[in-house]
Amino acid sequence: MSNIQNDLLPHCLKQFHDTVPKEIMIETLTYLPLSQKGTVLRISKSIHSHLTETPRYFQSVFVSYCCNISVPRSTIDSYLKSIETMSTTDAHQYLTLNLQEMVAHQKKLRQEEEMLKRSQGLLMKRMAEREKKIREQKEQQPCVRQLYCKRIYEREMTMP
Repeated sequence: MSNIQNDLLPHCLKQFHDTVPKEIMIETLTYLPLSQKGTVLRISKSIHSHLTETPRYFQSVFVSYCCNISVPRSTIDSYLKSIETMSTTDAHQYLTLNLQEMVAHQKKLRQEEEMLKRSQGLLMKRMAEREKKIREQKEQQPCVRQLYCKRIYEREMTMP
């Protein structure tokens, strides 16, 4: 049981950088935690050839990536059910295609999040500028009042 669980951990992503197109691997690496990126890049090719020949490999990579990006378990199960009758090549292509879609979705989510952060930053900047203007106006108001009072006082003093 512990071997099965170990196969499904996110670290098994390191096994897939020689079997999927390089563009997908590069995009996938951008979503990995920094601590795992080095491991992915250092894995030996002989381990790849052994691991990537088994259908279990495809499933473990797919499940680990899905878990890493919080795909619902029911969705993962339906994907795995659909590859049960496929050949290894077809299963690989199917899972690679699904991974591409997931990576594209994650990329879109990241872009939306960055845009939201930028717009929030601009909003905060505008609010800070507005508060600064209001503060400056409040600080100037007593001076204007004092000047006005001083002029009235001077007029009264100069009037006979």
